[in-house]
Amino acid sequence: MGSWNWPFARKDMEVYGATGYAITVGPDQVRLRLQHEKQEQLTTAPPLAGPQQNSLSYLSAVLRGELQPKAI
Repeated sequence: MGSWNWPFARKDMEVYGATGYAITVGPDQVRLRLQHEKQEQLTTAPPLAGPQQNSLSYLSAVLRGELQPKAI
């Protein structure tokens, strides 16, 4: 459950699927384990560039017409 009341920045999420899981660890690391693997792997995600670094920069760029949001 999300909350805006944390006294520090939390950037974690857990996703479970039929063949494995992904758990974020901080803003740039992901623990992955796929079906038939004995251990999970820790990977580091590359940093996002420019206004996509955080949600407020992204929103600002969209409002200024610098970015076109993608429909999901």
